[in-house]
Amino acid sequence: MAKNILKRCLLGAPTGLMIFTFIALFFAHLSGDGELRVGYYLVRVYGSEVNALTALVLSSMAIGMVWSAASVIFDTDRNLLAQTVLHALCCVGPSLAIAWGMFWIPHTTDGLVQYTAIFAVLYVLIWCIQYLSIRRRVRQFNAKLEELEDN
Repeated sequence: MAKNILKRCLLGAPTGLMIFTFIALFFAHLSGDGELRVGYYLVRVYGSEVNALTALVLSSMAIGMVWSAASVIFDTDRNLLAQTVLHALCCVGPSLAIAWGMFWIPHTTDGLVQYTAIFAVLYVLIWCIQYLSIRRRVRQFNAKLEELEDN
């Protein structure tokens, strides 16, 4: 299992970086001036824009690694509800810590509540999309099996 977790971490790091890059580019284009912005507070904490961007990149890679490593939970014999709850719990803590540390959310109670609500909504939405996609593939696979049995 440790080997599987390591493989997933190695895949998750560049995936997290890719997602961060697309989000940063999206907001740079949305701003109208095409400039990447590193948060004021992050620059103050890290001393320069380069250091702040490095922290953002490493944090994005860490989130990708956590989410990818946590996906091994879905390879266990637990029921789907238990797997989902355990996965969400494994992901929410590190994601919240990184979002807080990188100033992706306001350092207020409202910011924390909003982040948690957005996290929950997105998690459920992504879970439902994944579930429906897998269910469709299983039905297609079963239909092909029935077709082969009929021949």
